[in-house]
Amino acid sequence: MSNYSVDGDHNVRNSGGQQIGKSDYNGNVTNGYHDRGKIVNDRYIDEYGRDNGWVKRSSSSNGGSGGLAILGLLLVFGIFYLMYLGIKWLVDQGKMSTARASRSWGIASLFFPPFFFMALIKGYSAKNELEGIGDLQNGKGIAIAGIVLGYLGIVLCVLAIIGAIAGN
Repeated sequence: MSNYSVDGDHNVRNSGGQQIGKSDYNGNVTNGYHDRGKIVNDRYIDEYGRDNGWVKRSSSSNGGSGGLAILGLLLVFGIFYLMYLGIKWLVDQGKMSTARASRSWGIASLFFPPFFFMALIKGYSAKNELEGIGDLQNGKGIAIAGIVLGYLGIVLCVLAIIGAIAGN
């Protein structure tokens, strides 16, 4: 008995490479409107009910691979664009005030823990600056939020180091 093959585009071919028809998801093989048989349990049964042998399934289809490449490319560009927006946000917040810069660096330290240095430096600087001026209501809470987030960044950094050591 001859071997048959089905490719990724559902084309059914005999052992000589000639296309018999297309298979649907139920296993029916048709050539236009003409019924050419059925694939049952990986066996090709022709339109007369004769068992013609095993069906080898191959995934040699080019359809869909271009779409995945485009999707992957869009994801990579999206990630870099979001990184750009995050850095731009850090710079814009830093221009507004030292307390806002501290809070921004603190939030960034949750995603990249070594930024906790900047959160703590800017937070204590803003807190001392606001205490020196005497204007405690106008940003001290934001500076304290940056300090707290900076310490949370330290905790995350320590946990990452412990996890790296324990993982080995």
